Amino acid sequence: MNDEKTRLVEEGNTIYEIDLECMQRKQERNRKWESRKKRIQPPKKMLDKSQNPPYTL
Repeated sequence: MNDEKTRLVEEGNTIYEIDLECMQRKQERNRKWESRKKRIQPPKKMLDKSQNPPYTL
C-alpha cells in the first residue's frame, strides 16, 4: 500500500494517501502557468493629466 510513489499524511482522525507523481505533475503545471501569467500581463496604460478617463461617475 505505501511505497515510494505515495505518502501517508495524518490530520486528526483522517489519513490521506498522497500520490507523489501526481503532485509533481501538478506543481509543474502551476510553475508553467505562473511563468505564462508573468509574460502575458498587459501593459499598464498611464493617463496624462490632460486626458480624461473615458467615463465619469
